[in-house]
Amino acid sequence: AVHDDGDLIGQVVNIAARITSLAEPGQVLVTEQVADRLGPEVTLQDCGLHELKGISRPRHLLAVDWREA
Repeated sequence: AVHDDGDLIGQVVNIAARITSLAEPGQVLVTEQVADRLGPEVTLQDCGLHELKGISRPRHLLAVDWREA
């Protein structure tokens, strides 16, 4: 991301916006790259590959189980 006159711009911002638009209310979606950096205590649910508008290749998305059982 690049800071430009008070805004963040760049491909990573576009990817984040596309992923956010796919999330259901209360759902947190992350890419596989983000999931790889989460600790083992974080439970994830595989959501599969998704085509994202304007992005050249599909992204593997996972849902974070953030609610207490």
